[in-house]
Amino acid sequence: MSNSSTEDDLLVKLIAGLIAFIVGTFMVVCAVTLFSANERQTNLAEAVRNSIDITTRPNAADLEHKLISVTDRISTDSLLGDGRFLKAGAYLAIDRLTEEYVREERSRETTSSNQERQETTPSPQSSPPNRGQRNRDFKSLPRNNPSQSSRNPSASPTNNPVQSSQDSNSQPRNDREYNYSWKIQRGEYFYPVSANVGRYQLDMQPFHTANQKFHAIKNPLVSCPTQSKTYVLSSLKDRDISIRLPSESGLLLTTENTQIPSTPIVRDGRLIQTQLLPQYIFQGTGQPNLPSVGDTRTCYAVLQNNTQMTIFSGIKRDRLIQYQSEYNPILRLAPGSRSEAIALIGRNYHIDKWGSRCLGFVLMLMGLAFACLPVSLFPGQIPGFRWVDPNPNSLAYCFIPAVLVSLISIVMAYFSPSIIPAMAISAALLMYLTIRRHRSSQR
Repeated sequence: MSNSSTEDDLLVKLIAGLIAFIVGTFMVVCAVTLFSANERQTNLAEAVRNSIDITTRPNAADLEHKLISVTDRISTDSLLGDGRFLKAGAYLAIDRLTEEYVREERSRETTSSNQERQETTPSPQSSPPNRGQRNRDFKSLPRNNPSQSSRNPSASPTNNPVQSSQDSNSQPRNDREYNYSWKIQRGEYFYPVSANVGRYQLDMQPFHTANQKFHAIKNPLVSCPTQSKTYVLSSLKDRDISIRLPSESGLLLTTENTQIPSTPIVRDGRLIQTQLLPQYIFQGTGQPNLPSVGDTRTCYAVLQNNTQMTIFSGIKRDRLIQYQSEYNPILRLAPGSRSEAIALIGRNYHIDKWGSRCLGFVLMLMGLAFACLPVSLFPGQIPGFRWVDPNPNSLAYCFIPAVLVSLISIVMAYFSPSIIPAMAISAALLMYLTIRRHRSSQR
């Protein structure tokens, strides 16, 4: 009986060690790939600093295929709304955020939110001429307000959320078993087809067409009550194409710029009230200060017509277009003067750069720790690793190798677009460190 149990334990260790090694190796490859892609990105801060300012230049025909900048008022002749609560107005961009009041079981905190969200109708289309529309999914972000919780990336987008029958017909037996909080339900962007920056025309389509997979707004809304905004790390290959809304872009809601149903909506035999508040629009069966499960609130941030913006782009005749740099296209809108926009983009660029480096290092450290797990499961039995302590702290053992491999990956990214040289040098370094440690343990 004991022999059978021992064999089972050995088999479990073998399977666990193999899975950990595969997962760890995959994470290391992902980390090296991230370092390589991150370090080869265009230094956007330096690029826009060297752009040619054509704001007061009478003729820019000779500057095609050059990176230029224009500082002027951005405007549009079309009216833009969201097809729901916000009336059509002279907006250049609309960031609509919808939050839902949900109930979560504390014992299943990471999964219950997904189970309780309701699938409903597809998103409404914006009213003509609002042909530009892009949906976005949010990653988890911490909130400062304890009454609000992090964004839920897997939440099902709904436009008319309702209470489930379980929530409406029954109350939990013990309130201490549940958490009630506001969750990000959905965020959407809306754009006009085109705009004018001074005397130049700007096609807004590159910001949201189907072949451009990126978050177009770098500082989307993160909370309806405070209308605070957060910086978003864009996907690496498209991060030089985006709009930065002014800090005062949160829209104060009034009866003049919104269209609120004057009578309650009857849904599933229940009355759904819609209330207008300055920060957001509340809709549900409860009250803003005492919501019920399934209630929603919607708020907006907008880029107003005739806002002074600086754009960094290319130019073709009188049209502002994407500038194709050595690696990435550049088309960046930022509020303020040229110097203010350059300073802002510089800060954002370094946030992107160092954020990706930190993420790569964490992946590298965890990957090496997982890859070394078989050594911990079979102490003193794997050739070349017999020197390892039977109960090692994997992260402590792997910290210095993770630092060295990360540095090698960063340096090699400047010499080769392929990750193979970095992987080969890193593997040789790890073998050298292993052999050296093994020999020193035998003395």
